[in-house]
Amino acid sequence: MIDDLVLSVRERSFSRSGSASPVGILLFSDEDTDIKLVLEKFDYAFSTETVIVGDGGSQFLYRGETAINPSNNKAASSAAVALLFSRDRGKPPGVGETQFHVMLSTGISSIGPTYKAVSVRERSSDYSTWLTAKREAVHGSLDGQTILDQIYDELGGHNNCPVLYVGVTKRRKCSIGQEKPSWISTHEFHEVLR
Repeated sequence: MIDDLVLSVRERSFSRSGSASPVGILLFSDEDTDIKLVLEKFDYAFSTETVIVGDGGSQFLYRGETAINPSNNKAASSAAVALLFSRDRGKPPGVGETQFHVMLSTGISSIGPTYKAVSVRERSSDYSTWLTAKREAVHGSLDGQTILDQIYDELGGHNNCPVLYVGVTKRRKCSIGQEKPSWISTHEFHEVLR
């Protein structure tokens, strides 16, 4: 379904502007949909100039095909809605264009050294991840608690860090439809609960 969404966005954008990448996308998903995979595909499929913002885990209403054909009520079954902004193919460049200026802040400050994962084990029984990692100039693998202790020592104690996230860089293959897969890198933040 994600590939279908990407292909639909490409097709709609191209039909309006002559470019398969829209200028901007507002993306909304319901609270039951993990939107990260959609964002990864969008990041892969569209130009780096395409601005993508929105809200994952929201409630939304829309009117489109349901207004044209009320018996076709897609609002009850939609997991995500994308609002596209495309250039007008017939308009001279620079005349009446909307420009998007986006500033992003993760609200996160990086601390400590970079670790390289040695072993990562997901436990579905309690929705946790157990890991061991290596760090430059340290011999042997460090377990999760040792890593946390080192971070808390650098911060001056556990109380100075009310919420802690681990930034994880992942590399994987990605493709849209039948095209040949290529490598992409993503960066995700995971909250440390214990």
